[in-house]
Amino acid sequence: MSFKIENSIPHQLHLLHRLKRQLADREMKKLGLTRSQWQTLGWLAALGNDCTQQELLKATEFDRAQLARLLDAFEKQNIIQRKEMPEDRRLLVITLTNKGNALLEKVKNAIQFEAEVMLRNFTTQEKKTLDKFFNQLAENITKELK
Repeated sequence: MSFKIENSIPHQLHLLHRLKRQLADREMKKLGLTRSQWQTLGWLAALGNDCTQQELLKATEFDRAQLARLLDAFEKQNIIQRKEMPEDRRLLVITLTNKGNALLEKVKNAIQFEAEVMLRNFTTQEKKTLDKFFNQLAENITKELK
């Protein structure tokens, strides 16, 4: 029996990720957002208000200049505010504005739609099993990377 890359789990996960990204990009385009922009908003939501620019840089894995440009644009559009920390003025804290929070709600709705499309026709038990499998895959890889 020969190995066929197109039948391998890593290859199938890659294809699934690419399709998922295409669906997300389509939905976010309706909101006028690029992939980098909506990913940054998603990470701001995940990290919580008042995260530092350094925390956001680590989470997004963007290069420093790319993130700075994104945040500059968001600040000009009144989506975020950046403030210096009183105890360490080198640290910039990022906070979503009211406009940013309203945009984030639209992003969350688009992500929810994406999840609904992906899980369409799955039973509750199948969703739980899939969740278990993904958690196990992540755990296996995390252990290997240590």
